[in-house]
Amino acid sequence: MHTPNIMRIMRRAASVMIAAAMLVAPCVSAVADETGVPLDAAHFPDEEFRTLLKEYDLDGDGVFSQEELYQIDTIVSFEDNIKSVQGIEYSPVLRDLNIRRNQISSIDVSHNPKLEYLIIGGNQLTSLDVSHNPALKMLNASRNQLTSIDLSQNTALKELHLSNNQLASLDLTHNTKLKEVVCQMLVFGSGYEGGHRLESVKAKNN
Repeated sequence: MHTPNIMRIMRRAASVMIAAAMLVAPCVSAVADETGVPLDAAHFPDEEFRTLLKEYDLDGDGVFSQEELYQIDTIVSFEDNIKSVQGIEYSPVLRDLNIRRNQISSIDVSHNPKLEYLIIGGNQLTSLDVSHNPALKMLNASRNQLTSIDLSQNTALKELHLSNNQLASLDLTHNTKLKEVVCQMLVFGSGYEGGHRLESVKAKNN
């Protein structure tokens, strides 16, 4: 006699369970994303860069665990023909990035707020944004194609190398901790702005 009521209750319960499952599914997916980052072309497009990073995959499973990512504080590459370092955004505690003399034309370090040393000289950069790197102490971006650079957020900067670029001016008024600057002659001849004494200044022609 009560069968229709029971069926309605069962259908209603099933609907609630399906709806709950749909709500939980995105959360499960998000948790899975946070458990690790695959060392693959989707996350690290440059093959040479992936090869370089294999040493940080400590268990060799092809996936960076959160623990492994938090151990990547230094990356060094010299003349490895790397064209892109996309994927460094997964290294939140990266402090030292030394990628001199590669073939990098762009770089995003906005997700590396702990970066203190950025050495990226001898590449193909036309622009460089370090406004999200307040801990930066040393920047070497010599031998690129930079026409301008904003260093107003890098108040911890102590050493700066920007020779062999295409800079017409340089504002260092916010960089009161600077001790050494190496830049092209044109900047110091006409466009240098800074109100503090430097311990070492080297002006080079392009």
